[in-house]
Amino acid sequence: MKVTGLPALDHLLRCGWPGPDGRPRTRPVRSVVIGRGLTARARALVEEAGLSGPFAVLADENTAPVMGEAVADALGARLVRLLRPKAAVETAEAVLAELAGARTVVAAGSGTLNDLAKYAAWRIGVQSCIFATAPSMNGWVTATASLARAGLKGSLPVPPPRAAFFDLDVLARAPVRLRRAGIGDALCRSSVELDLWLQHVLLGARFPARAMALQREAEARALAHLPGMVAGEAEAVRALVVWLLAGSFAMLMEEGSAPASQGEHALSHFVDVFADPHPGSLHGEQVALATRHMLRLAARLLARDEPPALAPLRMDEASLARVFGPHAGAARAFIRAKGLDDAARVAALQKTLAARWADLRHLWRTTCLAPGRAEELLDVAGLPRSPVELGIAEDLWARALQWSFALRPRFGLLDLAVLARLPVAGS
Repeated sequence: MKVTGLPALDHLLRCGWPGPDGRPRTRPVRSVVIGRGLTARARALVEEAGLSGPFAVLADENTAPVMGEAVADALGARLVRLLRPKAAVETAEAVLAELAGARTVVAAGSGTLNDLAKYAAWRIGVQSCIFATAPSMNGWVTATASLARAGLKGSLPVPPPRAAFFDLDVLARAPVRLRRAGIGDALCRSSVELDLWLQHVLLGARFPARAMALQREAEARALAHLPGMVAGEAEAVRALVVWLLAGSFAMLMEEGSAPASQGEHALSHFVDVFADPHPGSLHGEQVALATRHMLRLAARLLARDEPPALAPLRMDEASLARVFGPHAGAARAFIRAKGLDDAARVAALQKTLAARWADLRHLWRTTCLAPGRAEELLDVAGLPRSPVELGIAEDLWARALQWSFALRPRFGLLDLAVLARLPVAGS
């Protein structure tokens, strides 16, 4: 097992970790290698990781010439070239026949291709690995695939890749927009942590302390390198990869996406589900914009000396049908599962909120980046300040701010704002 230079992450890679139930887990990810010139060493790297052929390499029209063709040649592998693949179960199912006979599915790409490879490998009962082409997201070694099924995106449980390889020569040449997207996906940590604290303090959910400490450590080390990440300096890109890997391993530790995906990701998912046509904005760009709004909302809410008064949500069936269309039933179920329309549960939440308000404010101040600091960092990275910059219609973004709380079962700041009748669209 190669090491990353981040002590907490290196310890996990060498020794494994306890899962959410406290029991030790085996190490499903056997090799993480970050360095220069890795593409030329592809066969040796996969063999050192214990992977064997026949291999099948998944790539698209962009990643095939960048890395897919070279990796396929080095492995003597079949190259499965996809054209503008969508992050959907249907896409993965459609390529299964082309993967027949493979013992290892190799993703030559990053977000969508990695998720498709993980899912497809699981479906045919083989292992996967990834040769990353851009540091654009943090889902590399998770035990989930972020794919849409029948139009609704979710995190599907799948085995993680056995190995992940990061050729800094390739990643540093990736389009700057992709590196910026990776920064956006990592900088949401404060928004995520605030939602997790709300779940812990108000609902009694277990707080993933080790997973969040890992990400805070990586963030503290990475922030000084932001300009170099944008410029494509190899060692700064290494810092970005380690930062993103910390989020990836945090999710692997918790056996789900929760420690790196909360309300800000719900906002991004809302755009992915309901934009028609999709503007082509990247996941990390959308998450960065959503993080700005989440931290502004947190400041408006938690700057108050006293907690807001809460009232149950009145279920508006006509609005649910108008906003969510065929997904209205799922939105209704999530609202009810969280008890947002239940007067007794909201009254109990109000009581707990009053008792723990000072604690929440303290946690917000001590574990989250200050809103101004976070926005300054997002600006340094050149990430969007408005939906228009991403081609997202303002009315769609306004609907996302108002309604994305109902897109997932996780409770957080967006739900609290709804119960407090606090307008979110103005955050």
